[in-house]
Amino acid sequence: APVVSLTNSEFALLTIFLQSDGKILSRRTLSERMQFAQEGQSRSIDVLVSKVRRKLQLVGQRGLIWSVRNEGYRLASEKLAIPDRMRETYESS
Repeated sequence: APVVSLTNSEFALLTIFLQSDGKILSRRTLSERMQFAQEGQSRSIDVLVSKVRRKLQLVGQRGLIWSVRNEGYRLASEKLAIPDRMRETYESS
């Protein structure tokens, strides 16, 4: 299976999406959960999402994080291919 190398921030973001059950998460919600200290960090979220998308695409996981206009982002969990051993880790977090 292909391996994706993620930074701590990228891993934290992906974990937040995995725990969201496909719900739309606003930039503000993501900023709060990522514990970004300053207001106006929504651009940082956009950049981080872009980096995670790019890394997932490199291993054939295309179209997993969807942009929802004027609302934020959501994980297309129905398209997510996580091995069972990994899924247990995410669900217990």
